[in-house]
Amino acid sequence: VTGVQTCALPICFVRRFNSLSEANYGIDQQLRFRNVVFKGNNNMGMYISANYGMTIEECRFYNFNVAMDLRWCMATVIDHCFFWENYIGINLDYDRFAGGSNSTSQSNHSIVQNCKFRNSAGDFANIKVHAASGIQILHNIFEGVQSGGDYDVYFDDNGSTVVKEVTISGNHVEHVPAIAAFYIKRSEEHT
Repeated sequence: VTGVQTCALPICFVRRFNSLSEANYGIDQQLRFRNVVFKGNNNMGMYISANYGMTIEECRFYNFNVAMDLRWCMATVIDHCFFWENYIGINLDYDRFAGGSNSTSQSNHSIVQNCKFRNSAGDFANIKVHAASGIQILHNIFEGVQSGGDYDVYFDDNGSTVVKEVTISGNHVEHVPAIAAFYIKRSEEHT
């Protein structure tokens, strides 16, 4: 997919499955997005379920409630993208379809690198990770107004017994988030 996509629909790009068994048939399609500008109106840019090895490169996301909602998207690479004024820029989460759980359908081993994020007061997080292991958040720039969005990165293992690690390294925080630049919650019994 390339080009400029202005979207007034509730979700601009949707790929959804109803069950774990159904999702297993489509997980290896390896979607590719490159050089697309997504412009929203407090809606969702993309909701993608069940994908292994997707690449999103050199794209821009403006004014979404959630720019990218990725569910059971393993080994996704998000590289050189811009996220401007989104309530949540990237949401890496587990899928809640039939048979999905925080230990069977997570977005494990995805990478967010070389991206630029800007948010303002009232926004939640540039990157939200929920019950996903092996996530790498590397060499990004976080900016915006002082006392802007709540978090740059919000990571919660959701008590999953299979979430083992997250790597956050080499990022540049150029503003003061309302609560914290990086929030990491790991369940003690699983560390």
